[in-house]
Amino acid sequence: MPDLSPTTSNWNATFNHNSTQFPLTGQHVTATCQQCHSSGQYDGLPTTCVSCHLADYNGTADPDHEASSRPDLPHFKWNSTFNHSSTQFP
Repeated sequence: MPDLSPTTSNWNATFNHNSTQFPLTGQHVTATCQQCHSSGQYDGLPTTCVSCHLADYNGTADPDHEASSRPDLPHFKWNSTFNHSSTQFP
């Protein structure tokens, strides 16, 4: 009988992010594991928006978020909290 023990090439796992402090919602649902865990680290990653999205924020040209430090975009004040559930992008 063949050995069907899991190996690094045939092991398949599922992970339920809803049981963590970072449940996947919105566009995060469609992200692959590799997009967020490219370093191979799965435990202890920061869960703040800025930890993953600072480059996107700084690279936005219309409007230029970084140059304007727009007060009308409170969700980009990285040291604050923002509830996306109250927006059109939950």
